[in-house]
Amino acid sequence: MALTVYVPQWYLEEDEAVVALGDQLSTWLVFYESARWDRPPDHPQRLVGAARTIPMWPGAERGRHPTVIEVGGAPIYWDAPEPTNGPVEVTGTVCANDQDAPDDFPPTDGVVTRVRMVWQDYRPGENHVWYPVPGTTRYEDLDSSYLPHLDLTDPTARVVWTGVLVDLDVTGSQPS
Repeated sequence: MALTVYVPQWYLEEDEAVVALGDQLSTWLVFYESARWDRPPDHPQRLVGAARTIPMWPGAERGRHPTVIEVGGAPIYWDAPEPTNGPVEVTGTVCANDQDAPDDFPPTDGVVTRVRMVWQDYRPGENHVWYPVPGTTRYEDLDSSYLPHLDLTDPTARVVWTGVLVDLDVTGSQPS
């Protein structure tokens, strides 16, 4: 079973890591509904699986309900809008996360079958804060990602690397 997973730039930069075709990836997966945030067009995907509410934990989003969606052997964490148990069909973005997960939440293992660097135009806004320009996301299809060295203090910078989109052939989850 294949999933498209967005790996944020911070996830790779903190370990100075790259992702290449054929790599084994083991990570927690988190789901974000596409209706809640503006996501680039290639990120959303439809997930069909079985959901079950899990106990509240310190990292859960306030006012939401911690849930795990099982999709083809991949446990995906979701802060659901309401308690959800049973079959679900949802559309959104699946993101890699190596920072925080509920106790005993298993990471998902898979093999990387496609790698795309994600680039986004940004423009300056109020108080010298830069904002993404909707509809300007671009993808660079590669055999391996790389860590671009961009000077984000350059006032003329317009394009920012935001992460990597990978297709992950899911082999399952690690036992907890």
